Amino acid sequence: MTDAGEAELSNAEVRRRASRGAASAFGRHAVVRLLAFLGTLVLARLIAPEGFGLFVTAQFILSILQALAVGGVVSALVRRREAVSDADYRTALVVQQIIAVTVVALLFLAAPAITTAYDLPPDRVWVFRAMALAVFPLSLKSIPQARLQREFRHDKVAASDVIEYLVYLVAALSMAALGYGVWALVAATLLRYTVGAIAVHLAARSGVRIGYEHQRAAGLIQTALPLQGGILLDLGNRAIVPIVLGGILGLAAVGVTGMATTIVDAVILQPLVLVASVQLRLLARVQDEPERMRTLLGDFYSAGGLVIVPLATLLAIIAPTVLPLILSEPWRQVGFVVSGLVLSSALQVISAPSAQAAKALGDVHAPLVGGIVTLALQLLIVVIAAPRIGIYAYPLSALVSGSIWAVLITSRVARRVGMPPVQALLPILAAAAVAGGIWFTAVSLTTSPWIMVSGLILGGLTYLALLVLLAGQAVGRLLAFAAGAVPARLTGVSVAITAASSTCDRLQLRLPSGARP
Repeated sequence: MTDAGEAELSNAEVRRRASRGAASAFGRHAVVRLLAFLGTLVLARLIAPEGFGLFVTAQFILSILQALAVGGVVSALVRRREAVSDADYRTALVVQQIIAVTVVALLFLAAPAITTAYDLPPDRVWVFRAMALAVFPLSLKSIPQARLQREFRHDKVAASDVIEYLVYLVAALSMAALGYGVWALVAATLLRYTVGAIAVHLAARSGVRIGYEHQRAAGLIQTALPLQGGILLDLGNRAIVPIVLGGILGLAAVGVTGMATTIVDAVILQPLVLVASVQLRLLARVQDEPERMRTLLGDFYSAGGLVIVPLATLLAIIAPTVLPLILSEPWRQVGFVVSGLVLSSALQVISAPSAQAAKALGDVHAPLVGGIVTLALQLLIVVIAAPRIGIYAYPLSALVSGSIWAVLITSRVARRVGMPPVQALLPILAAAAVAGGIWFTAVSLTTSPWIMVSGLILGGLTYLALLVLLAGQAVGRLLAFAAGAVPARLTGVSVAITAASSTCDRLQLRLPSGARP
């Protein structure tokens, strides 16, 4: 491999690869997210809240190590508008490994103090140390992953993510069933990221190549540090559960809240996170074109809303009723925590694309300042409310801080490129509200599973019908974009999707020109 760097892609090729990547993220991961949701419920039957709380705490510490060793460097590579050479990738890998060795060594030394702080048995120190080792496969997979993202080969990234998560589920469920408890989750995590590193290297057809140039390293670190600050602030929000809530209410509360967060992540947040890299690369290409950036943001809001809003509505309604029937008594509060977290997570439909736009514009101050404000607010709410309302203080704090964050980051982007068309979400919200009324009636007014299922189906069909009537153009654009992901050999499928796109556009209700807002 030479240092020639990456090839310049035409606009048509960018659109084709971006649509394929987005389709892979939503399509392939739809199956994995369903398996993750079901697998999480099974794990809750096999592992007690205290054990799951210990894993959540160790996983959070791993997230800090990952952010320090990987996060900022990869973001700097992905958002760079000019081409990235092979020498840049090799230098980035060396920088990551130096940081990884340092932070893992520090964690090994700090692990006894962590176990003492949580009043854990001395042998639990190895849970934290073993989880810290996952930083190395995470850092090894990040460079080929960044290369694939820059080439808009998000379909290959999605495929490797599917493989690693399936490995995690099989390993975690098998070992938990054999009685290994928290070690089942730890071992599965290490195996997951090792397999993921191998898979993404095979997908990128690249080996582990190292090299170091001081000037390249200095430039990379200079760009990465502000981005890393935003990542660490996001982790500060996540620290509230294992550190603050755990300190007030104990590891069982951490386990219950962590389980609820895992469910919400699987159904809502992960699809948005998966397409975030696609959004960042597309927005980075038009960072000097405000009109095109606004148009892209409107499309991102609509696409995220079309998929996420109905899922969030459905999950918020059924979680308090369904989850207690599946889980054991120690997990009885999970359903209500899920409902609370769903509302704040759905705000990511707006804030996630806006945050990617801020990154693409090189605006490092907005995420830092906004992150500090929302973190302080969330921390304050939890500290004040947790002694009174228990674990429900966390979803309350997430909703309040998430709402403020969405307003802050979107208004910041609006100052640079003009106000993005957030109103594109209004028809989607209206359709979801009607469907939600049907779902709530079906769940709350009967105990018959057949009537419940019929009501859920009716609500889904109602949502689709209203969506076409109120936002057929947006649906049509999404389908037209999806048609670009269909392989050339499946011409008939592409033609069918294109025809459906035109039909949705024609079926949208048209207001008289004088009545348009």
